[in-house]
Amino acid sequence: MTKDREDPLKGYARLRRVEFLLFRAGDQGISLADIAKDCGVDRTSIFRDIRKLEKDDVPLWVNKGKYGVDRTRYLPAVRFNLHEATALFLAARLLTRYADAHQPGRKPGQHHYSQGA
Repeated sequence: MTKDREDPLKGYARLRRVEFLLFRAGDQGISLADIAKDCGVDRTSIFRDIRKLEKDDVPLWVNKGKYGVDRTRYLPAVRFNLHEATALFLAARLLTRYADAHQPGRKPGQHHYSQGA
């Protein structure tokens, strides 16, 4: 095991770090050894993390021992804390209420491009 970091990343934090390193590597890619060194673990742990990312549908590629993320098909996960998620939810509800209130001739959920019903 490589000991370049004082405390190796564990679990979810390491998985997110591996995903970040793969994305940042761009078209050149990055080797398992380089990722392992950055995370403070051995290559087999990184290989397992890469398999987990593939199961989570992260579009990965490998070429000549270098790994990377296919940026044309990659959609990163959006993470909100409780306050951000609540604010977003309440804003969406408020906007929906105003949109329905200011268009009295339209039924709730009916869009301008819908055929009249």
